[in-house]
Amino acid sequence: MEDEKPKNIEQENTNLNTKPIKINVGGKIFETLTTTLSKWKNSKFEEIITNQKQFPIINDGIIFFDRNPKYFEIILDYLRTSEVTIPKKLNNKEGLSRLIKESKYYSIHSLTQLLNEKIQVLQRQSFTMKEFQSQAYLFQANTPREPSHISQPYIPIMDAGRIERQDLTGLSLTFIRIQNFEFIDCLFGPSTYFNTNFENCKFDGSRFEGVNFHNSKFIDCSFQNVEFVNVELWESLFKTKQNFKGSVFKLCTLNKTNFSKSILDNSSFIDCKIIKCKFSGCEINNICIPEKQFKSNFKGAKVTNLIDISKYKTKIKEVQEWNEVLLDIDKWKQHKDQK
Repeated sequence: MEDEKPKNIEQENTNLNTKPIKINVGGKIFETLTTTLSKWKNSKFEEIITNQKQFPIINDGIIFFDRNPKYFEIILDYLRTSEVTIPKKLNNKEGLSRLIKESKYYSIHSLTQLLNEKIQVLQRQSFTMKEFQSQAYLFQANTPREPSHISQPYIPIMDAGRIERQDLTGLSLTFIRIQNFEFIDCLFGPSTYFNTNFENCKFDGSRFEGVNFHNSKFIDCSFQNVEFVNVELWESLFKTKQNFKGSVFKLCTLNKTNFSKSILDNSSFIDCKIIKCKFSGCEINNICIPEKQFKSNFKGAKVTNLIDISKYKTKIKEVQEWNEVLLDIDKWKQHKDQK
């Protein structure tokens, strides 16, 4: 079925759109605007507002659903914000499965898809450093090394895995494909990744230090709040929209690396060497980088609020200190040089 999207409601009756409506779900009363319910195409709520389908009505025109109000509260919040927030007590396979049943009942197809994705994440196998390393080296040992195979598609290593708070120092991978993995709050110490392909992977909250990426590819990956320290990126490619929100690059060498269309909001580049990199199509809100370096390297990028760090103290000992300053850009602007 076609994914529902908020439809253009400007042509609908203004009085109808602004009218509050009450819904009784399993004995609990919820109140919202008809706008909130009618904008989701192909949902039961649109059917109610447009009178395409009859539902039981109780006193004072309140619409009644004989369903569990505990789940409807989450669904209504999604209808209002287009974002889903799952309470901890429901953030498990059983709770998410029940939420999926409810979202299907109300025909909120995009919510059903989001919840299915969350279940897939929960079902991912968790790995320790040693387990991941043994699996990686096993696949790597069976990968052809002849030059004729270099241009061939990478051989998948593992699909749908999760590594959390692990030290991956010394893990060197060559001609390997890693997909649908989550590396959460991990430490990537000195290591080498040569012709390694990462697809749909999350590295949020992790730290890369002394890592060498050579001719590696990253497709649909997320690097939110990641610290890159003394990292070398040589002829690597960040394909499609990579998310680098809040990330810090410090003492890094970025050589012929393609960041095109990446999200670099609230990022910073401290004492980095940037050589023939591509940043075209990047739309950046708040970036900390020497202005001269930005002008010579970020051609084709659209930037709102460039902060020239060459006017400030750049020899900050701890990246964490820099990150804390970046959390508040206004505060950062008032940050004075330390003697």
